[in-house]
Amino acid sequence: MKKNSAVCERDSHLEPKSCKNITCSNGGKCIAMNDGPACKCAEGYGGRMCQTNLKNLAACKSNTKLDDPERSLKSNKTGGYCDTALSGWYRFSSTAGTKILEHCPGTTNVCGGKYPGWIEGDHPTVYEGEVSRTLRFFRFSCTDDIVMKVGVQNCGHFLAYKFQLAASAACDLTVCNVV
Repeated sequence: MKKNSAVCERDSHLEPKSCKNITCSNGGKCIAMNDGPACKCAEGYGGRMCQTNLKNLAACKSNTKLDDPERSLKSNKTGGYCDTALSGWYRFSSTAGTKILEHCPGTTNVCGGKYPGWIEGDHPTVYEGEVSRTLRFFRFSCTDDIVMKVGVQNCGHFLAYKFQLAASAACDLTVCNVV
């Protein structure tokens, strides 16, 4: 059984009992999960109890679109991006992908920069709201100490990333995208 798959797939009699005292907002529906009850939100809503209208979040309504196809792992173009200079909410939308890579690329000179970056950990679900993640950049190995913190918000149809201007003056760090 997949992680967080509904318990009702296995034991349908558990769902009504575990959801008895859960009220989901905005048309959300309670479902029993392996780790307890959760709300499955209607489109456009998120948060633990579906209480958040995603359209009202700064991450979802006030972001800058980055649509550079060279941000792909398949691109060997370098020197084009300075992601340490990003500040504010951004979203990725291109043939290169719509989210930040979740694993070390294992090489330099890809994704439009000399030192490609990836996010540690999974991207959040709509249910989780905004989470903090670490961006790592490959220089000589996957354990290099070049890191940045980034906020990540799942806006339903896209992911938004909150970058903070990095203290590093290095302009050869770039974030890799995947579909």
